Amino acid sequence: MFGSFSRIAPVASSNRLLVAASVSSVAAAGCVYFFGGNGSILSSPLMTSSEAAATPGIALSKSEFTSLKVSSNVSVGLNVRKITLDFPNATDVLGMKTAGMLMVKGDKRDGSGQIARPYTPVSRNDTVGKLELVVKDYPGVGNVSTYLCAVPVGTEVDVKGCYTKIAVEPNKWKKIGLIAGGSGLTPC
Repeated sequence: MFGSFSRIAPVASSNRLLVAASVSSVAAAGCVYFFGGNGSILSSPLMTSSEAAATPGIALSKSEFTSLKVSSNVSVGLNVRKITLDFPNATDVLGMKTAGMLMVKGDKRDGSGQIARPYTPVSRNDTVGKLELVVKDYPGVGNVSTYLCAVPVGTEVDVKGCYTKIAVEPNKWKKIGLIAGGSGLTPC
């Protein structure tokens, strides 16, 4: 796919990063346009001006698990579910930084106890009162993913965090390279 770009217009090696960033920006804009509308899998209510005036609390703790109630668990693809978890205080926000994650505790597949796994929410950091996870179930393999995909509405799920994986700071690096892959990506 990317080889065809080099045949269309030759690009100097110093400009390859600029071309890659442009292509990534267009792709990101398309995703925001496609997934950003009302009723989409990634839509989330933003704070109103009166809520923004009051400083919202942070819903989760890094040191201990907080029980969040499942308000929605819907299928969005083959073995893929969107799980909405409500915060105990409806005015709280997630407060997660970019490139962060949280830990979700769930039952092991074999019933021998519980285990925690990292997840990155798909809801915005300033979403009030809830967070959303998109989880792919791996039947017969996954532990927490299988638990989350089967958890009924009204059940409480234990979550803690948010943990910053990489501190993103403006103008920290002149150039960056990005690789998308691994178990953190959930295809729909």
